[in-house]
Amino acid sequence: MKRALNVLLIGLVFQKLTQLSQILVQAAVEDGVPVTAVQQDFITTCINPARHYLRFGVSDCGARIEPGEVDVLLGVDLYEAARIGADYLADSGVLIVNSRVVPRPIDGKWGRLAPELQEKLLGLLRSIASKVIVLDAVELADRAGDAELIRFAMLGALCGSGVLPLQVETVEKVLSETVMELEREAAVKAFRAALQQVRTA
Repeated sequence: MKRALNVLLIGLVFQKLTQLSQILVQAAVEDGVPVTAVQQDFITTCINPARHYLRFGVSDCGARIEPGEVDVLLGVDLYEAARIGADYLADSGVLIVNSRVVPRPIDGKWGRLAPELQEKLLGLLRSIASKVIVLDAVELADRAGDAELIRFAMLGALCGSGVLPLQVETVEKVLSETVMELEREAAVKAFRAALQQVRTA
């Protein structure tokens, strides 16, 4: 029996991971790849965690992914990735993570961690994943024109990793058609910058 590719997107509610999930689902539909998806947003406040589960390649399976079954974990927030990743990532799993803690709206500060804490969290993640891809998505999005659009840099890193059964061109096309016009240019630039960085690393 064919096995699904299990993908988990992790971030915070205000980071709009729903948009990434919708882009990936639509790209899968256009590429003819079976996909199921479910979101789990803890919406008590906008700084609560958000999880989006996607399963590619198999249509006759439930969307919920259990701990220890995640093949690919995309962590938009370093802290949330470390907190949740240890439980959900499979032994052979791939982790793609933003090197920063996402800024919380309550203080508006970019979350640069002390180097020793950042290394501690990354060390934990490297100990549980077969492959870890780290990028500063905030910097890439900022260079693209809008530091708030880090989710699109993370999407580019996910596509650049080569783990998805989707055509990169399809994902970028859907992204361009989905994003608001005001954000489109910066979103595509952030996507392409991260895609190229991961491909050439």
